[in-house]
Amino acid sequence: MRLAENIKLLRERYKLSQSELAEMLGFSKTQGAISVQNYETGYIQPSIATLTKITNIFYVSFDWLFGRDTSKDGEPPDFIDVKEKQRLAEIKKLEKGRLLKIEKLKKELAELEGVADDGK
Repeated sequence: MRLAENIKLLRERYKLSQSELAEMLGFSKTQGAISVQNYETGYIQPSIATLTKITNIFYVSFDWLFGRDTSKDGEPPDFIDVKEKQRLAEIKKLEKGRLLKIEKLKKELAELEGVADDGK
């Protein structure tokens, strides 16, 4: 159960909602929040790809995430480091920008497909 507890601990320490973490992991907002909730309760286990994203987002090791690294009394490594929080904010900003660009491209593609269909 340590994995579930640590995922929730990280999310709460960085003041992220389940939906925000879901977006950072590349999930849809609604379905992703349900997935994050299931990870935090231990109902389901994240995939290796998702675990890797979690370790990269929060700068923690797999050992810490799974509760095998207890060198800091269960606290995330370097949690208090302000630079880490700034990096997380930058990542969050980049992810949001990326999602907006994807939505814009989807709309442009849909418009182009509509134009192509009109020409037939």
